[in-house]
Amino acid sequence: MYSFTLSQFAMLYEAANDLNDLADAVFMLVMLSVISSKMVNLIVKRKVIAGMMKSLQHDPFYPQDAEEFRIDSKAADNINFFTLWYGIMTESTCTMLTLASFKRDIPRMELPYKAWMPFSITSPMTFWIAYLHQTLGLYIAANVDIGFDSFVINMMMMTCVQLKILKHRIGKINHTMNSAQSSYKNLFSIVHQMHLETKLIANCTKHHIAISEFADLQNDTFGVSVFLQYCAGSLILCASTFSVSQLEPFSADFMSLVIYVMCILIQIFIYCQYANEMTVASESIRDAIYAMDWTSLTVNAQKSLIIIMARTLQPIQFTIGHISLCLDSFSSVRTIIFSL
Repeated sequence: MYSFTLSQFAMLYEAANDLNDLADAVFMLVMLSVISSKMVNLIVKRKVIAGMMKSLQHDPFYPQDAEEFRIDSKAADNINFFTLWYGIMTESTCTMLTLASFKRDIPRMELPYKAWMPFSITSPMTFWIAYLHQTLGLYIAANVDIGFDSFVINMMMMTCVQLKILKHRIGKINHTMNSAQSSYKNLFSIVHQMHLETKLIANCTKHHIAISEFADLQNDTFGVSVFLQYCAGSLILCASTFSVSQLEPFSADFMSLVIYVMCILIQIFIYCQYANEMTVASESIRDAIYAMDWTSLTVNAQKSLIIIMARTLQPIQFTIGHISLCLDSFSSVRTIIFSL
């Protein structure tokens, strides 16, 4: 993959005087550069990523009752389905691009993508070596992209899961208090009530803080790569949409490029969608607090809940540079594309 990227980069010098060749070289080089940065990101941050995964197996993130295990299990099924679906979509796009190249490039003995080679490709043997090099590099890049994007989205999903678990724990406070009062009856004094309330709310507060720190760690770990993905994807979408308008409708080049544009568009949408879900889920914590029977709690407990609600006024956001990933961000990209 890196040799493929370097060959594309070297081609920029040769294609400097030809705008068509330069556009073809930049077209794939931008995306390959972003994917290469994702690989570097995973390698450099591997210890941080391992720590994030390990933290999900310990308190306060680990499920504590049947309902929390159900929430966690349902999320695991959704994660598996998303990873499979995203992998199929990306691999299918690569396959369509490769099949279109078979029909277009092989008869003319041309490579699928403009690239510099340290040898001549005029002979069949050297041509096939270069052709297989690019095809293999494309599929390796696609699989790196699948792994990185799936993992980042899965981490966003896990943040949403933890927020759902936190809502469940907040809603369970009254039930726990009533159960303790029924069990101890006359022995359950106001002192015991305050002690139990303090413990339950303190656990919820620690959980909420831990979720916020977990989300911030995601942002710090993957923010740069996601920012590059967002910018490069937006640039490629604009250039590709213009290129599609210049091709013959329903030709092999037209269909392969349309599928590629759709894949990039879906990729950006997925990031914006799950980042938006994470933000909405963090804002819903205050609704869960307001929905509980907070009037039955002591004044100190009510004050503690108000502090938690105040924290939700600054919801969890996946911020890249000065851009907050949300559906509005995706709408901005879509508007630019449709205006071309």
